[in-house]
Amino acid sequence: DKYILMALGKATEDERRMIRLAAECGLRRSEIAAVNSDDVMDDLLYRRIAKTLEDGILSGAYRDGDPVPSTNQFARLYAINPATAARGVNELVEAGILYKKRGLGMYVCEGAREKLLEARRKQFERETLKTFLQEAGRLNISRETLVQWIEDYREEDINGDGTGA
Repeated sequence: DKYILMALGKATEDERRMIRLAAECGLRRSEIAAVNSDDVMDDLLYRRIAKTLEDGILSGAYRDGDPVPSTNQFARLYAINPATAARGVNELVEAGILYKKRGLGMYVCEGAREKLLEARRKQFERETLKTFLQEAGRLNISRETLVQWIEDYREEDINGDGTGA
């Protein structure tokens, strides 16, 4: 198991890099165990590029009409083939998040942030919330306790001091 090798310090640097990258891309442990080929590594890298751009759009770093880094910039940043970087960018073009201005580069589409917010909300509900509620059920945590925890965490976020007070 690559996790055991990594924990023991016996995993190769490439295996450690793949495991970290797979985890950053949101793969589960069972999926990470299958990560062992260059094709899978390329797949993870292009997903990482797409997620980096999505996160930038969601955070407001890239607004409607703004240019985004080029595939060559991503290729240099991650030391990868530009074709792999292009896959991540093209995925967002196909989703209507980015568009290409011939000879100028890629730009954020009008309404991209709203599209991403809606997609991420659906993903949150489908994946994170489902898993959260299943685990709460296994741990016999009451609805009231969950609601109180959520309110406490929201209060911490509002105050920004980590105390909730």
